[in-house]
Amino acid sequence: VLPTDSATMWVLLSLNGQDFVNTTFTLTVQKKLDPLKACFMYFNLPDNTPGWTYATNLGKLTLEQELGPSVQAVVAAPVRGADAAKAQSRSFIDQGCRIIIGIHITHRQANSVLLEDKYKNSTVKFVLGG
Repeated sequence: VLPTDSATMWVLLSLNGQDFVNTTFTLTVQKKLDPLKACFMYFNLPDNTPGWTYATNLGKLTLEQELGPSVQAVVAAPVRGADAAKAQSRSFIDQGCRIIIGIHITHRQANSVLLEDKYKNSTVKFVLGG
């Protein structure tokens, strides 16, 4: 079994079937992780109009800039109403989103219903941004 991060290994090498050399080395196991998929539901289209959508979009842009390829941001806009938000959240989950960020009260209401449902103990996190 390989170690999960790194470990010092002790090795006894045989030379010509008779001579032995003791040596140690450090083995580092690196695991390539898929990027974290963060999904954003905007009530309006993101533009330069001050408001919740604008502020959340700035946060998304900062997230992408700071975390680079370790995060993948997905946006759906406009998402208006609890039914649309619930359907969009389910679509995000089907796409592999681990964090779903909604910015409107109807987004929170929809995600609260989903949390009471089958996603209560899932690894999907719902956040109200803005």
